[in-house]
Amino acid sequence: MTNATSFGANAQNYKAHRPLYPGALFDWIAAEAPAHDLAWDCATGAGQAAGALATRFRRVIATDVSAEQIAVADGPPNVSFAVSPAAPATLGDGTADAITVATALHWFYGTPFWKECRRVGKPGAFFAAWAYKIFTLNEESNALYLKPTLDLIDPFWASGNRLAMAGYTAEAVAFPFEVTAAPDFNETHMWPFKRIAGFARTWSAYTPRATGPRTRNQAARNRGKRPACVGRCVVAGDYPHHSHRRSFKRAGLTRLRFPAFRFRAISGL
Repeated sequence: MTNATSFGANAQNYKAHRPLYPGALFDWIAAEAPAHDLAWDCATGAGQAAGALATRFRRVIATDVSAEQIAVADGPPNVSFAVSPAAPATLGDGTADAITVATALHWFYGTPFWKECRRVGKPGAFFAAWAYKIFTLNEESNALYLKPTLDLIDPFWASGNRLAMAGYTAEAVAFPFEVTAAPDFNETHMWPFKRIAGFARTWSAYTPRATGPRTRNQAARNRGKRPACVGRCVVAGDYPHHSHRRSFKRAGLTRLRFPAFRFRAISGL
């Protein structure tokens, strides 16, 4: 199972724990689109972006390569969900006023997808792709939970993940269209730790960490370090240390801050 397709096996967690995106982002997309008849939300996952687009476009077609993700996705009546790869897509020629890709472009960018955008987009259609960066917590929670978790799963991030976390650039994704300047969009959530841990379990790097070979445990012991199973416990929120329990019990709701959503947008497809 590759990182890109691991989301289907984790679809319920993905739906329950992935955060939504800033409303201002979708206001901006709608303002830039030449019309509001149809938006294509490519790689929709559980529909986190599709629902927001549905309040700004008359119709949304939301596609994902994962049948498991589409099975749990939901949205208002003007959203149609379909199982489809990014290229070739199931939409007709010249049908979309806007094309969006939320935290997924790094899995399939390249010439076939860019050709598909040109085919599906109406003249002057607007494209926007973005990705969250890693969130931050308060100082104590960063030290007790976030940093140890990220250190443990770091070897399992795919190159595409690292591209997204650094922020998409036209050069990195071989962008063939005109680049449109975009504002920064930040988002803050107040979550209980259980949801923070659930969100961590949706990261594609977590799956190979959680299901990695048992030999990694022995190798860690040989180096005098905690075995990988402890890493699983940390990521799963099973608190191997009492200090974790005390810290998050005191905190109650914990503030997550997602730094500026990094994305590039293009017009004139």
